[in-house]
Amino acid sequence: KEPGFALAGPSGKHVAIALDKAVQTETARCAGFNVLPTRVARTKGEVLDGDNCFPLVLKPSQAVGWGEGRLRKGRHWICGNREELERAVRAWTETVPLLVQPYVVGTGEGVFGLSRAGGVDALSGHRRIRMMNPHGSGSSACASQVVSAGSAVAVEKFVQISNWQGLFMIETLRDSAGTVWFMEFNGRPWGSMALARRQGLEYPAWNARFALDSRWRPTGSPALQSDLVCRHVGREL
Repeated sequence: KEPGFALAGPSGKHVAIALDKAVQTETARCAGFNVLPTRVARTKGEVLDGDNCFPLVLKPSQAVGWGEGRLRKGRHWICGNREELERAVRAWTETVPLLVQPYVVGTGEGVFGLSRAGGVDALSGHRRIRMMNPHGSGSSACASQVVSAGSAVAVEKFVQISNWQGLFMIETLRDSAGTVWFMEFNGRPWGSMALARRQGLEYPAWNARFALDSRWRPTGSPALQSDLVCRHVGREL
């Protein structure tokens, strides 16, 4: 941080929690979230020789990686059998570790807020109605929902353990049995921001204010609505 300059984003040790999904998964476990059985594989042999129960999903442990002189977003694979797993492993270049997890079908949900030293402000929630990719991706339509007391406790514990400060999103998945599983942590603005802003939750502006003055707090209590639907026009198209 230089005179006259404020960084409204992660730096130093906070970069790991923002980008490394293996670190996020372990933090979520410690915070009390339900976490899917997860293996971190660094070689093709570690993927193939593990205890694999299908279907499963392979995804990079890092949100972005560095390769051939540029940043890259790694590829995901959903494998229903051994043949598909072997095909995915052949396509994987071993440049970044993979998370190997059971593939669970369900409804994507999110909890959002602004974290600071000593607590969390303005928690809100949504559930996904549609996504750009039905297997899992950015939401194109979503509805607001109340954050349960249990989720709020786990969320606050997560940001406390990670010492995160600023806006954040914790993505979860509710399966057919009603169990809510931790998916990932995002310390950045998200695709359904219009839904939050429509309820008076100005997370991006608040994050900038907080970066300029760590003593600043949101004022007022927006009247949060349940089942308010908002669509992302570009993603819907």
